[in-house]
Amino acid sequence: MTTTQKFDVAIIGGGPAGSTAGSLIKKYDPDASVLILERAKFPRDHVGESQLPPITAILHEMGAWEKVEAADFPIKVGATYRWGNSPELWDFEFLPLEHFKDEARPAKLEGQRLFTAFQVDRATYDHILLDHAADLGCDARQSTKVSTIERTGDRIDGLILGDGTRVEADHYIDAS
Repeated sequence: MTTTQKFDVAIIGGGPAGSTAGSLIKKYDPDASVLILERAKFPRDHVGESQLPPITAILHEMGAWEKVEAADFPIKVGATYRWGNSPELWDFEFLPLEHFKDEARPAKLEGQRLFTAFQVDRATYDHILLDHAADLGCDARQSTKVSTIERTGDRIDGLILGDGTRVEADHYIDAS
């Protein structure tokens, strides 16, 4: 017999998108039942990521800024991009380097840190965010594969997990 579990929100994918969605849902609706399904076990190898300053505000809003800052990822004050095969480089500063002052870390989110970003190690970063979502009350399941998405037309009726469990939710988010 198949076991069916019901949630307000089921999220496929426990990386930054899924963890952020789960954290923000729990922040603004603490009573919501939120399930995050991640097929891998964290920490997992993943290509690093260069972030932009607006992510800082999102980390703060979801309550994860202090945890990410404590990981001591390198601070970025700008970036350089190249378009296709063009030799032309596009350099831009989030904060002019001459205005950046080296501060003790972890630092508060104020002053110059409002204009900086991180170069994150994704294995560590993703783990921090998924653990944060779980700390807020999300049911975050690692090593849990979604085998089948049950549908009627454009409507999702449920998810079948690798162990045969069926999940129903009022809302589904694909963050895979």
